[in-house]
Amino acid sequence: MKKINLASLLGLILLIISFFTPIVAPSIKLNTEIIYRIVNTYLIAYIAYMISFMDTGRVGLLFLPLVFHLLINFFLIKGFNLNLNKSILDDFYQILRRLYDLISLVGIFFLVEFIINRIFGNTFTSIVGIISLALFYYYDYSKILIGFPNFKDLFLYFAVFVMGLRIRKADKINPFLYILSLGILALEIFLSYKYKLSYGYFISFLLIIYLMLKGFGEASETSFEKFMIFVYIYIYPTIFIGLRIVLGESILVTSLLSTLISLFIGQVLFRLKIRPINILLVGI
Repeated sequence: MKKINLASLLGLILLIISFFTPIVAPSIKLNTEIIYRIVNTYLIAYIAYMISFMDTGRVGLLFLPLVFHLLINFFLIKGFNLNLNKSILDDFYQILRRLYDLISLVGIFFLVEFIINRIFGNTFTSIVGIISLALFYYYDYSKILIGFPNFKDLFLYFAVFVMGLRIRKADKINPFLYILSLGILALEIFLSYKYKLSYGYFISFLLIIYLMLKGFGEASETSFEKFMIFVYIYIYPTIFIGLRIVLGESILVTSLLSTLISLFIGQVLFRLKIRPINILLVGI
């Protein structure tokens, strides 16, 4: 039996959870903002860790499905009567933002980090990542930054991206570090409830992400779990939009059907291993 990749499996679980968060969260009074930050930070760090072992050209192929699915979703939503005008750019942007915001951010971060690293070097880029994280926590206390609320999470995500690029797998990690990270998490949860402390994102999550990738990350292996992450990133939104248009069912039913259909498609693609098709549809 093939060994399950725990780092990839966790990313897959978190990604699927994010699909149902808007549906379930209101009924059980969960903070969707925190959930999305947890999901996004882990996946951004995971993808950054993965692409840090790739050649630059290969990284470009990882984002090829973004163009393909963007076009498919555009025609699904707008129809095939294409009118070339200024609004078409806004239409593409809205689809990109609503359906592929995570992978788009990774692409932007990759370009930004690549340019900074080439000009100023690795150490300077790491410092920029640390400053970016500090700005995230300082954001609500700044009279200037607080005026741009849409940019707050970008500082956190870029910091995590930079961290993910620099993680390298360890042969063995002291189990005490896992216990320590969970202990810090428990302490942060206790303090947040006891003293109503809220700073947007537990610092212990960064340590947990770091340990998960360093202890269980497999950069070169294309495991089924890793493959399915990209199936759900790229194919799930297209299936979801298609089902909503054709069936018009509730969001819950559509989400469940889209999840199952994406799983089936992912299994077929993974078993067939037709590289050109996989590259076009899921990027790996």
